[in-house]
Amino acid sequence: DYVVIAKAIDDRGATATNSVMVAVTPISGDVAIVQNSENTEVAKLREYLFEMGLSSHVFVQAGLTYEALQRFQLVIWDDAGDPPRNLTDNTVNALQRAWTNGIPLYFIGENLASAGATLSDSAKQLWTQLVHFQPAASKVGNATVELLTGDFVHPILRGSFGIAENFAYSGRIDVPAGSTPDAEVLARAGGADVLVAYPDQNVADFEDVRAVSQVFLVFDNGDLSSRSERKKIFQSSV
Repeated sequence: DYVVIAKAIDDRGATATNSVMVAVTPISGDVAIVQNSENTEVAKLREYLFEMGLSSHVFVQAGLTYEALQRFQLVIWDDAGDPPRNLTDNTVNALQRAWTNGIPLYFIGENLASAGATLSDSAKQLWTQLVHFQPAASKVGNATVELLTGDFVHPILRGSFGIAENFAYSGRIDVPAGSTPDAEVLARAGGADVLVAYPDQNVADFEDVRAVSQVFLVFDNGDLSSRSERKKIFQSSV
């Protein structure tokens, strides 16, 4: 706690003072959203989280620190469909520290697989490990996202917020060269992995730190039907 005092002095030397108490505490909440750019996408994420009864706070990537993220239960990174801005080794290291300290991560964006192109070699490796996508092989638009269902349906695809169905996606997305072997593939588009969860639900331990990555946005791009399916996936993932 601090006391801030203001003192005014007039041209004849008369004075007057006033004071105010200030309490400074670190920002905290349920979900931290690290945005690539200001966009309707991030506003919708906050709206969907609010529907779930969760508080959220938005951070910009520039100057991001682990200390700013450590008081949250989940960290979301969203590129809002724009080419990555301010994705630096510092941002990756802050996310890595969050991960190693037990905070789940959720990566959303059309450029996840290519976002690490400007990073140092060591940060590129960290980025691949965090998002569980190999660098981009190509770009594709107007894709049909096919959800993988079988004898066992992952809770992200059949969760408390409904059963997700295949949907058409009109944005242009990175097509990763593949996902990392330790991640579970939940959806593909054009034969490429576009939604993965880590660790694999079949081998996961209750104490494992969870991560989800998707190369399509939650709200922007796509029609109402598409947005409805992506909202289910987002809320079930959270």
